[in-house]
Amino acid sequence: MRYLNTKQVIIKKANHSLLTLVVVYYEKHAIALWKLPSNSESYRIMEELLPQLKRELNQLDDSYLFSDFIRLANGRVFKSTAIRKK
Repeated sequence: MRYLNTKQVIIKKANHSLLTLVVVYYEKHAIALWKLPSNSESYRIMEELLPQLKRELNQLDDSYLFSDFIRLANGRVFKSTAIRKK
């Protein structure tokens, strides 16, 4: 079995949370949901990326304007909504 040190495990869990990013586009709006990891170290790493993710989403499709990510009630899921530019 391969040995992973603590930092590698934290990064692995943080990278795994990237797979949970979902963006659903509708005709006039879009919704982005992202579930962050449960361990606090990985959570902090990914939480710092939220502003950068917003910029990336806005650049990816410039016909939609995404808002800041907000934390939903369960604490691990963040949501951003977008409106379609005219």
